[in-house]
Amino acid sequence: MLRPCSGTNWGFWLLDKPATWSSFDVVRAMRKAANDGRIGHAGTLDPMATGVMTVFLGQATRLVPYLCAEDKIYEIELEFGRATETDDREGPTVAEAPTSHLTEAMLLQALQTFVGPQLQRPPKVSAIWQDGKRAYALARAGKDFELEPRPVEIYAIEAVKVELPRLSCVVRASKGTYMRSLARDLGEAVGSAAHLTALCRTRVGSFTLQDAVVLDEARRDPWGAMRPAFEALPELPVIELSVPELRDVMFARTAFLAKRHAPGRYRLSPDSEQRLIGLLDITEEGKTRLKLFEKDEALMGR
Repeated sequence: MLRPCSGTNWGFWLLDKPATWSSFDVVRAMRKAANDGRIGHAGTLDPMATGVMTVFLGQATRLVPYLCAEDKIYEIELEFGRATETDDREGPTVAEAPTSHLTEAMLLQALQTFVGPQLQRPPKVSAIWQDGKRAYALARAGKDFELEPRPVEIYAIEAVKVELPRLSCVVRASKGTYMRSLARDLGEAVGSAAHLTALCRTRVGSFTLQDAVVLDEARRDPWGAMRPAFEALPELPVIELSVPELRDVMFARTAFLAKRHAPGRYRLSPDSEQRLIGLLDITEEGKTRLKLFEKDEALMGR
């Protein structure tokens, strides 16, 4: 049988992050619960935020870049009339602005101007590296700096409640999109100021908030709450491999798979087993790129 390279359990937790906890707090709690330091997460949430957070253990941490790249859906609330240092309710006020001219029609129209590809300036209080340090550390030290705008895409925005000076929306966006920046920029776009007052991430890729477990439950029973790595990318098709084919894959001989399957990304699994052995990319030119997660010494003749 194939065994994880690490020789231990590996997989991921789909969590509903509680408010006031930082993403690092969540990782630290799950590291302690699992008694294993090889833990990483796919997508930071600010302490005030709640919602879907994926935390990976062992070899499964190699899946983090793939989950980070998935689209995300947020339920957000923002308030007009005040800009803050952090672009959310946690930071001190840096400016106040009028709101009496705002109308529901104006806000709905302005929202749609943010749909599509764009360059977005991240909040200064963020974990982005700037001059060898985290931006939040520079901001807290009173340093004067500007973060470069980054390409993001907002696929859809739907206003669900307008009770001026507050606005609630559902936003579907690409990786790297800051809801705090959206609030800040929307305020400026309508001749006012705004900051984020609430955020819940309700979906990451195929995973919804309804699928998640609360953090306390996962801490009490980490192995019972853990999902197998095979389920981390459910949208990817599966190639089931026979024992001879597994042996070829162990030695990175994968060209034969490009002849049988269309270009794209695939999960590799032993025949009739739902277990992730690796990921395989097949290019339009018929080339293959393999990321192997498990090895079997017997199959490799060692």
